[in-house]
Amino acid sequence: MAAIGVGVIGAGPWGLNVARALSRARGARLLGIADLDPDRRARAGAAHADVTLTEDLETLLELPGLEAVAVAVDSPRHHVVAARALRAGRHVLVEKPIATSLEEADA
Repeated sequence: MAAIGVGVIGAGPWGLNVARALSRARGARLLGIADLDPDRRARAGAAHADVTLTEDLETLLELPGLEAVAVAVDSPRHHVVAARALRAGRHVLVEKPIATSLEEADA
């Protein structure tokens, strides 16, 4: 069985933990990491030199072979980022909370 192509959105401390776990997970292949902050991208690149690093969510979502993403951004952005990834047809894992309101979670 081919490995599932995954990406991580957010390269803060938790996002780097998620990226490390995915890079070691059997059945997963870490393809890319997206973060707006250049210092965070640089830290991610030092740990994962073989993946695409981008500041642009759309670039990550368009990576060939990308099937799923883990969302590890600030909680207020969980809903908008996860919804965008879902609209792109990707499977999504969102760290808790999934959203900051019941309305966002329902959406």
